[in-house]
Amino acid sequence: MTPRTISTLRILQQHHVKAFMMQRTMSSVSSSTQAKEDHTHCVDLVRERDMEGYLCGLLMPSSARNSYFAIRAFNVEIASIKDGGAIKKSTQSGSNIASNLRMQWWRDVISDIYTYPSDKKEEETLVKSSSNSTEYISQSIAASRKQNPIVRSLQSAIHSSNLTKRFLDRMMEAREEDLDVKQMKSMEDLVQYGEDTTSSFLYLNLECAGVRDSNADQCASHIGVAHGLVTSLRSTLYKSSRGELSIPDDLMRKYSVPSRYLLDPPTDRYDIDENNNNATNDYTQIKKEYKESDDSLRKAVQEIAFVSRAHLHEARNKQNMVPKDGRQALLPAVSALHYLEMLEKVNYDVLHPMLNAAPEAQRLNVALLLGRAWLTGVF
Repeated sequence: MTPRTISTLRILQQHHVKAFMMQRTMSSVSSSTQAKEDHTHCVDLVRERDMEGYLCGLLMPSSARNSYFAIRAFNVEIASIKDGGAIKKSTQSGSNIASNLRMQWWRDVISDIYTYPSDKKEEETLVKSSSNSTEYISQSIAASRKQNPIVRSLQSAIHSSNLTKRFLDRMMEAREEDLDVKQMKSMEDLVQYGEDTTSSFLYLNLECAGVRDSNADQCASHIGVAHGLVTSLRSTLYKSSRGELSIPDDLMRKYSVPSRYLLDPPTDRYDIDENNNNATNDYTQIKKEYKESDDSLRKAVQEIAFVSRAHLHEARNKQNMVPKDGRQALLPAVSALHYLEMLEKVNYDVLHPMLNAAPEAQRLNVALLLGRAWLTGVF
């Protein structure tokens, strides 16, 4: 760079540092107001995009609620990255370029929060690095992250509840690896994904409530796996619309489930009249294919549901050993149990309209079940 360019950069750097310092001074005056606005933003986001998570949050202890909604909003954000914009795909990877950038952005956020325990230390680093152009750009990007209300809430939650970084990293790593996945290879992979994502989230829930207990962690692990399996089943139609399969490949092969039956579910599968004596040969053949595919799919779904129920059974056996303050953190088990009950009622037909109705249809039932579990302390 020319001397003039370097001189211009240094002037801009000095102005940026001054602006940053002024912003810090002003923000300290209204930090309480800012924190409330950030919390409201997180709550609104969760209520809009994760109603069950919102209902669970309302039942968390008041002392843990702010941290809970910060983590839940973070989870909503990283979970939605795979559903991101339709920008051109990378030539070296099938994942969306924008998705990779968003995930890296969040990884840097978490790293910065743990690297700089307070804004003051980050501010000092910014001032010291103002003479270096590369460091200046890096710190400018870091400073820009502070404009995100979820980041600010998450930073507060991490420090106030002393949250374990490993759990946040596991959630992001699992989501990042899943960006290119169209179908899990095995049931084991699906179970591990539930452990890395949902169980890790529940461990953080417990920490928000001030509970660090091995029995609680074991219970959370089982609930997380079970909930992860249920989430996969619940997303069957949504995934098929994106060219993805919710049933692991090994189960599809084991029960001979045709991929096309899931990727393009027949809309008239419930309209076939078994008593129609005037049916043509083509009609009879279609009916037979539907029946075979449907039976195969039900068997695969039933196996996933069985594993999920087994984990919930283990969690129920351990819930009485969970400290009282941590039981509200495990309320997501309720919605998983409710879905499995409905799935059994329709004979494991994961495509049944009752299971795929508008969320509002089941919201009241889930709310009542959550309320009962909150009052009794058991699910």
